[in-house]
Amino acid sequence: MSPGRCNFCNRPGTLYCNDCATYDANYNIIDAHWYCSGLCKAADEPKHLGECRAHLLMPEELFRRAEQAGEAAQSLFYAFVQNTWAYDMSTIRIVRDQDDEVVAVEVTAGAGVHAGPGAESTCGRHGGGWLVNFPDAAFDIYDQEAKRAVLADQNSIWAFVSMHVAVEALFKDLVNDVGKDIKEVVHYVPHDTRRLVEHKGRFGLARAERENVVYPDYDDQGDLKGVYLITLKDGTQIALDLAGAQYGLSHTTILPWSTYLNRHVGKSIKYRAPFRSHYTKHADKMSNYRCITPLTVIMEQNRHFNKFVANTKEDWNLDLKDLPTMSPQDFDDILHHLVEMAHVTLLHLPRGLDDGGPPEEAFDLRHPKVVASLPRRRAPSSSTTDVSSLVSLPLDLNFMSPFSWYSLRRLIQMPASEVKYHEKKTARKLLSMRCAYKLPGDWRVVFLQDTLPSVNVPRWCVSENPGWKRR
Repeated sequence: MSPGRCNFCNRPGTLYCNDCATYDANYNIIDAHWYCSGLCKAADEPKHLGECRAHLLMPEELFRRAEQAGEAAQSLFYAFVQNTWAYDMSTIRIVRDQDDEVVAVEVTAGAGVHAGPGAESTCGRHGGGWLVNFPDAAFDIYDQEAKRAVLADQNSIWAFVSMHVAVEALFKDLVNDVGKDIKEVVHYVPHDTRRLVEHKGRFGLARAERENVVYPDYDDQGDLKGVYLITLKDGTQIALDLAGAQYGLSHTTILPWSTYLNRHVGKSIKYRAPFRSHYTKHADKMSNYRCITPLTVIMEQNRHFNKFVANTKEDWNLDLKDLPTMSPQDFDDILHHLVEMAHVTLLHLPRGLDDGGPPEEAFDLRHPKVVASLPRRRAPSSSTTDVSSLVSLPLDLNFMSPFSWYSLRRLIQMPASEVKYHEKKTARKLLSMRCAYKLPGDWRVVFLQDTLPSVNVPRWCVSENPGWKRR
């Protein structure tokens, strides 16, 4: 934008008021109050002072808007996690102290702890058990804080991947530059920090590992946690903490950054990354996966979720950047409707797959077990070999029960037009194994080379290779 006319004498302007000027993403001036000289600026100051303040948000008002933006982001995050759940919890026990305060939420691994077929599923038939119903009914109206702790559990770094579109839409009018003013911070938590959620094995003997946790918030050096660091237009720095409910019931989504540091940061901050860094890294990682996994379906859900967030203005005449400016009553009403629509959107794909509908994209979301049950095609030659259950054999997500060693031999003999070389190479290696077994409720086949499975594995789950010889 070229300089405008002086607001005091109407001559060409060379100076402008920094306080109320507006800029685009490249810091080019969009609109400003211009003056031709310092004298005109000083002469016009008594009049412009009131106008300028009318253009500015007071710090208290800007922080209030950030709180509403954070509340909306928090609600959308819970909706996304709940509708991409891949962990079957057979029981939930909320532990309270003598004052009836929640001190722990115990979850016990169920049959579908690995999200395999057999778990209660919202994507049960064509989805093959990838997505599991979150046990919403286990939490009554007094247990909502406990529910939020379960949804947030070990998901703070994952929030960077799933929520970047929503965070940008909600905060873009509260910061000067989204790319520069929003950072992804990963830090250590204080040594005495304890998560509310406790995982137990089915028999209470061991911790149950959750397969739906993409980036557990811990490493070898100690507990880690991810949080957004946001610099508002007035320079105030705040923390947007989407997964803090896992650490206690006094969780606050938006806090001044200094307050957050004092309360929740342990010995140090591990790193600060630019906005969207975790999403970009994760997308690159996913692009190298050839087999369909539970994470493939969750990322497909994330794509639908991001499209939903980006199109709210076009579809419902609701621009998310307007949510922070609404009155509290209007905000509550609109947010409630927004979250309901998010649930509907996130359930669309699983329900469509359950109803037998085809995947909407080029790749096949169906579980290999479902693919194997489809009408079988024949090889293009005169051979009558049935190849539909052999092509692209997903050895880590296996549908064969009982396991067929003969299938591996047939796969090796098939032409290169049907089976890739690296799959034949893997099949040859597996033929050197002594046996394979698959536990109930788990789609994965475990191969053993020198031993047989433990006595805890039922014999009907075991397939021993008749051609195996000790090397």
